[in-house]
Amino acid sequence: MRQVTGAVEDKWQTNIRLRRDPLNFGRVRIRFDVDREGHPQDIKFLSSTADSDLVLRELTLRAVLDAQIPPIPADLLPTLDDGRVKIEYEAIVY
Repeated sequence: MRQVTGAVEDKWQTNIRLRRDPLNFGRVRIRFDVDREGHPQDIKFLSSTADSDLVLRELTLRAVLDAQIPPIPADLLPTLDDGRVKIEYEAIVY
């Protein structure tokens, strides 16, 4: 899970640095599964603060979709439901 959230965080930070416009304060929580090949699946927004705008939601979604997530190690697959890892990620701008 650390490798997945670390990969998403790296991509999120890159996306934030590349933006020319400042972001409004906000918080977004997102849930997704990672399949055995390292691809995000079943992405759902769990919550966001009233002040977080669509740009923050889009940046967070892009970070999940573009992250370099490694495949799940073969020895862990039997311990997972449906061969997937469930991840919750929270992005905060303050």
